[in-house]
Amino acid sequence: MSHNPFTPPTAEVADLVTAIPPQPSSVRLALQLVIGALVLSAAAFVIPGIRVPTPEEGQISLVMVIVVLAVFGALTLFFASRVMRGKNWARLALLAYLGLGWVMVGADFNEDFVRSPLSTMIDVACIAMEVAAMVLLFSGASQRWFSAVGKSIRT
Repeated sequence: MSHNPFTPPTAEVADLVTAIPPQPSSVRLALQLVIGALVLSAAAFVIPGIRVPTPEEGQISLVMVIVVLAVFGALTLFFASRVMRGKNWARLALLAYLGLGWVMVGADFNEDFVRSPLSTMIDVACIAMEVAAMVLLFSGASQRWFSAVGKSIRT
């Protein structure tokens, strides 16, 4: 039995390596719905004749519409990209962000429908797409995936 005093000590050390599970198709579908609603809503703003401005809004310049769409579009895409990475805070922030939009659409629903029925129906379709996306993100395989990703990051 030879003992070398210059041999470094050894120890069994193993980091817990937990694999991040693959992203379920429900998360991808939910994000596709959110982005599809964004594109549909943007098209309704940009295509002339669909959205009739209120007398208070007057003539809104196309540049202003594009700036507003760019800001809200960038925010939506930011949240969607973080959701795609499994960030639970982004899923909650996306829900709050979209929920605020639903409240804003609902507040003027009757007046908007009388002034511009096509625009209002596009808004309803977008809300339906977004609600379906949130249901997908907060239930079933998506919920389990976000929990698994959260646990793998904490350990």
